Amino acid sequence: MLFAASVALHISCATPGDIASLEERVKVEPDSVQAHYYLALAYVNAGLEWEGQRDVGVATIASKKWVNRAMTQFEKVMELDPKFPEPHYWLKVIYNAEGKYEEADREAEVYVNLTAQAKRRYEK
Repeated sequence: MLFAASVALHISCATPGDIASLEERVKVEPDSVQAHYYLALAYVNAGLEWEGQRDVGVATIASKKWVNRAMTQFEKVMELDPKFPEPHYWLKVIYNAEGKYEEADREAEVYVNLTAQAKRRYEK
C-alpha cells in the first residue's frame, strides 16, 4: 500500500531532470497513484522553502508555479485514491504557506481522519 511506503520513504526529486523523468512516468502510467504522488512531491520540493527542518519547519512559497503543479497532482492522487491521506497533509502545508488557514484546517482534519481509517484497516 502506498500509504505505508510514503511514511517510510523520503524522496528528494527537486532537480529538473528528476521532475522530467517523473513527468514522463505520469504520461506512461496516467492511472498510477504512486507516479502522480511522487511527481507532486517533486513539485513541492521545487516550490517550497523551509525555515527550520524540512517537513516540520515553517514552509514558505518559493515558486507559485511549482506549488500550483503540486496541487494539481495531489488532486489527481485524491481522485485516483480517495482514501490516501498524504495529499491532504501536503495541501495543508501549502495552504498554511499561502495563509489560507481555514482550508489548511479542513485538509488537516481530512488527513487525520483518513490516517485513522488506514490505521484501523492495518490493525484488522
